[in-house]
Amino acid sequence: MQTSSDKKPILLILIGWGFIVFAVLMILGGLSGLIQSSLIQKFFNQANFNNMEPMPDKMPVLFRIMLFMMMHMMFFSSLLVVIAAFVLITGIFFLRLKSWARTSLEIFSWAAMVIACIKGILFMSFWISAPQQDSPAFVSFSGVFVGLFITLAIAAIPGTAAVALRLKKVKELFH
Repeated sequence: MQTSSDKKPILLILIGWGFIVFAVLMILGGLSGLIQSSLIQKFFNQANFNNMEPMPDKMPVLFRIMLFMMMHMMFFSSLLVVIAAFVLITGIFFLRLKSWARTSLEIFSWAAMVIACIKGILFMSFWISAPQQDSPAFVSFSGVFVGLFITLAIAAIPGTAAVALRLKKVKELFH
């Protein structure tokens, strides 16, 4: 029977279950990406691309990045599923107070925050570089503003988790 001194703090439980739920959502997102990738591949295999003009040599770098991501969607989706499975397992071991799990989740959180910021910068760069003929100037500004807001909102989640994992009262439970 658990005594009151054996109970885990609610913060620890919230962090652990937060990562578990996040990992399950990542797995679902990765599986969705795999399904989409197979459908895109099927489309490419069925379509007749012989009559298409080649892509321009001077395609902007940002669009080359987007094309690269689309062409390798199967790889990135598979990678997402593998990382998510690791986060799921790590979240379970975090709840079991394994020190390596806390460290792993902290590293994952910092990396996820950096990746969210990079993706946000790419989104805003796409928005700025996209041709916007006959559009008022505020359209470009509003796209960047929305991109910045979404980036900050998304980056705040792993950022908050990383800070919470560094809290003294959380670290003390793992020593």
